[in-house]
Amino acid sequence: METTPAPAAPARRRRSRAPFPVTVTQMPMATCQVCGRALAHRKGEVSAILTAHYERDHPELLGR
Repeated sequence: METTPAPAAPARRRRSRAPFPVTVTQMPMATCQVCGRALAHRKGEVSAILTAHYERDHPELLGR
């Protein structure tokens, strides 16, 4: 029984359009003192970010 090779796939064209611009923002980091996880936050929001992290990941430390 002879097999016939599959036809070659058509060549893909590269798009000539330039990709849309991407902005990368560097955010300040805070570290959880319990688990060492790095948490990104906006300026002035470190307390809220850490509180949310502790409530979600370490509720036993908050007495909950």
